[in-house]
Amino acid sequence: MEEKKCTKCGKVKPPSEFNKDKQIKKDGRRPSCRDCQHKEDKEYYLNNKNSVNERSKQWRFTHLKERRIYNKKYRKEHHTREAVYIKFKCAVIRGKLLKKPCEVCGSTNRIHGHHPDYLKPLDVKWLCSQHHREEHNRLKSLLPVSGLVELENLAIVSADSHHLQIFQQTTDLVQACSE
Repeated sequence: MEEKKCTKCGKVKPPSEFNKDKQIKKDGRRPSCRDCQHKEDKEYYLNNKNSVNERSKQWRFTHLKERRIYNKKYRKEHHTREAVYIKFKCAVIRGKLLKKPCEVCGSTNRIHGHHPDYLKPLDVKWLCSQHHREEHNRLKSLLPVSGLVELENLAIVSADSHHLQIFQQTTDLVQACSE
């Protein structure tokens, strides 16, 4: 895999560190890395908070029907993920599960609970947002094909843009979450 040089910071990074952009013909990725793009976006937001918030509010209002349809479809297609997320979130809110520092770097900012196995909704790996994204990129690279692939012993692996899920049967997981 070829590396790419960021036009902002000048660092050479793998292509996965650059956001995709359909308008860029050469390699389909933005010229600045994700870190630099994040800094630029944050700076723009801080300088234009009112107009950005107003545009967001207006977009949400004008696309209300489409958003409701999309959200309903997403929850239906990803009901196991939703069930696990709800159980996980409730455990954090109720204090049954306490957030810990990132297992990679020790950071306490923007901590996420990563689920290596959806059969164990409260067994999470605590990662900061950067290491959580890196973990998902690593998992996506393990399965080059999106969709369902059957493995040995009824295990099914589903790879999509957000998660690598391993579960035996959806009903088992939904029952486990409703207990």
